[in-house]
Amino acid sequence: YAYTRPLNIVDGAEVGLANVFSGYYKHQLHHVFPVNFIRQNKPELVDYVHSIANIMLIPALTNNFVSDATPSEYFSRLDKGFKESGTTITLEEVLNKHHYISEISESGITDNDYLKFLNMRAERMVSMLRTLTGVSGQAEGLIDTAPVQAVDLIEVRIRTVVDQILKSTT
Repeated sequence: YAYTRPLNIVDGAEVGLANVFSGYYKHQLHHVFPVNFIRQNKPELVDYVHSIANIMLIPALTNNFVSDATPSEYFSRLDKGFKESGTTITLEEVLNKHHYISEISESGITDNDYLKFLNMRAERMVSMLRTLTGVSGQAEGLIDTAPVQAVDLIEVRIRTVVDQILKSTT
């Protein structure tokens, strides 16, 4: 996910990822559908509240701005802010290219439909992972018949991609 160089959902600026997973910066791991929203409105889905598909990398200030508002509320505010700012990038572009969230109106966000959102975003994330690692038909075919081999194949391809990225940044 960090491979797409996430942009801030408030202004389109690049999100700094240094130390993002340390304890001090963990508040940059934003729940698209807030934990309290899920607990209060979708208690049957609370086991999925920390799903990677529900996490977005954003600056702490943005996370505080969003707080516990429903996704439909805060995405509406964000969209209005982008339109009023006169920036050349739109919220839709930021979400689609940098956060794996396609059309807001079709994603479940405007309806506060958590399950629809999780399914859509997980599908986009898996698709991108497959693209980045070069994994497709062969590994998928092995999943049912030889799962260990499929995992080994995926692991080798992930390690290769990570190695290539690290070598290109040095």
